[in-house]
Formats: sequence, C-alpha cells, structure tokens
Amino acid sequence: DVRVLGETTIALQHSMTLDGLAFGTRYYFFIVARDASGNMSLSNQNSFVTMPVADTTTPTISDVRYTVTRTGAVVQWKTNEPATSKVYYGLTTPLSLTNTATSTQGSTMLTADHEVSLTGLAIGTTYRFVVESKDASGNTVLTNELLFQTAP
Repeated sequence: DVRVLGETTIALQHSMTLDGLAFGTRYYFFIVARDASGNMSLSNQNSFVTMPVADTTTPTISDVRYTVTRTGAVVQWKTNEPATSKVYYGLTTPLSLTNTATSTQGSTMLTADHEVSLTGLAIGTTYRFVVESKDASGNTVLTNELLFQTAP
C-alpha cells in the first residue's frame, strides 16, 4: 500500500500529518522537494514505528501461598506477566492499605514468580495480608484479604 501526500506551497519548512496508521507498525518513506524553478530533490529512504497499543490490562495473580515460622512468613505467588511484588500486612481487619498500622514489604523488580519475606512478626499471631503486583505499564492488581498465623 503506497500513499502519496503532498502540498504545492513553496516554503522552507514542511510538515505532514499521517492519519489512519496501524499501531506498532514500521512505515517507510522518502521526501521529494521541488523549488519554484522546478528543480527536484529526493531524500534517502527513512522509517518510523508507530506507538504500540497501550497496555491497560492488569496482571493476573495466581497460586498465592505462604510458609510461616515463629517470627516470620514467606509469601509467594505468580503473575501472568512480569510485575512488581508487594505484600501489605497487619493485625486489623479489614486491612487498610493506607493505615500507618499496616506494614508493607516488596520489590520493584519485574518478575512473574514472586517471593516476599516478612520478618519481626509476633509469635503465634494471626496476620491479615494483601498481595499487590504492578506491571510495567502501571496496571495494578490486588488480592482479597488473606490470613496466616505464625507458629507458636
């Protein structure tokens, strides 16, 4: 598919707007210029790639599991795409993600296999927790509130 766009105005600077292009596609072009006397000049071939479709899909969290010790826990889960890892945890229910009594632990590294270690927990205590992952486009997903109890 070849398109020819042009203008007949004689000027030192020109611009063209290309509409209806496909997302994430390489296009090739060259420029032809002609002065008032009819002399013509042809550029080398150039190219550009249009922006990809924006990612608006949140990651999917699966296989959330944990292991506990007397004073700690390791929370693990998987996502269907690389994403960050964060665990909100505390003693209150419902767990408030904005409350200063809620602690967080995590990593900004993008991965599909997540593991977050929680330390300094009270012995034999029930903790509420929520898992969060955010993909490279900023789409964020949270689990429902879950719970575990540290060993006595």
